Amino acid sequence: MESGLYFQPVGFLSFAELNSPDLLPLAGGPLYFTGGLILEREKRGVRSRYMTVRELRDVRSVELRDCVNAVTSSRSLGRFAAMRVPLIMGIVNVTPDSFSDGGAFFDPECAVIHARRLLSEGADILDIGGESTRPGSHPVSLEEERARVLPVLKELQKEGAFLSVDTRKASLMSEAAMFGVALINDISALSYDQEAASVLACCSCNVVLMHSFSFREESVRSSSHVVLDVYDALSSHIHRAESAGITRDRLIIDPGIGFGKTLEQNLELMRCLSLFHGLGVPLMLGVSRKKTIGYVTGVNAPIKRVAGSLSMGLCGAAQGVQILRVHDVAATRQALLSWLAVCGLS
Repeated sequence: MESGLYFQPVGFLSFAELNSPDLLPLAGGPLYFTGGLILEREKRGVRSRYMTVRELRDVRSVELRDCVNAVTSSRSLGRFAAMRVPLIMGIVNVTPDSFSDGGAFFDPECAVIHARRLLSEGADILDIGGESTRPGSHPVSLEEERARVLPVLKELQKEGAFLSVDTRKASLMSEAAMFGVALINDISALSYDQEAASVLACCSCNVVLMHSFSFREESVRSSSHVVLDVYDALSSHIHRAESAGITRDRLIIDPGIGFGKTLEQNLELMRCLSLFHGLGVPLMLGVSRKKTIGYVTGVNAPIKRVAGSLSMGLCGAAQGVQILRVHDVAATRQALLSWLAVCGLS
């Protein structure tokens, strides 16, 4: 659903007095913002202007007030009632052709061992996927994806972990829900399988709606303002999910770094992550080991992109991202705890 007005909070502080008239909380978390950019679409492009928080408190525009209220409202996710610091989602790829690990955890037994290690390293959520979505990968049949994912789910159920399944297929979503999975992570934002939305409307799972130009009709290079275009697309995905019976408090969004975007578009999205809080739901960032980092640093091997992944992740944390989806849990936790301590948030 395309909007004419957008609000991007800027000027973040991590130590603030709650009653200061010059500050507002970012997504109900421990970060505060001092002002924001008001963006408006026009025939010739996008117009922007800056307003301080003090000025924003006096605005009469209902549309702008709604935008600001959405940005400041608190977020929750299942057992994580108050998302005041970023959650770490550990990635468990049960595939033979993952871009990040080359199929190291394709065997279910190896995948379970890896998942348990991620939990011991501090993962809050485990995201289990049985189909690679790297460029050039081939679709996997439902039967094959089930055979990869379900044995791992059965074992990890015993750990009492907060489990997520990364899938586009409604049938597997339904089975995962019966296993007690708390989260479904769909890179197609429920557009790949026509039954997905109705299946998820009948269960209590939270749902990640990710943006990808790959699942939209227009070409990636036709995007006149990638940040606002991605925002509008995610807004449309949210409204479609709600129309299908999935309540907004169950939804999470992911701008889809690397999915059909150019390097400059990915970097622009990273710079403007705070804008997406205007959608009023938790924000997830998945940039770990991605090609964007390789382009920027010249590091070709994904497994050697840990430092770049940490840097990108902290960039997200500094803009209030609620979930970091990562391969390197121990390193991310160390970096995040250090950053939180410096910011006075630990």
